[in-house]
Amino acid sequence: METRYATLKTVFDLVKEERSPTSYPCAINQVLVRQDQPWDILLNNLQLLADEELVQLKQVGTLQISITTKGFEKAAGELSAV
Repeated sequence: METRYATLKTVFDLVKEERSPTSYPCAINQVLVRQDQPWDILLNNLQLLADEELVQLKQVGTLQISITTKGFEKAAGELSAV
């Protein structure tokens, strides 16, 4: 699995149990502690995922990540089978 999709799966795992998972913002530190990737790789992965419209990034004090409907469906479907 490409590292950016591993990052997407991590975001998915954080929000999948929420009432509205595509509205739930994750702080970047929640993702960072669950990944064994350097900071710069994680930021690059998040930007690539945002470019693919699989996540949305928003700076609110710290970087907040929200999974999009497209990202949720990708993670729930093809990435969950991996």
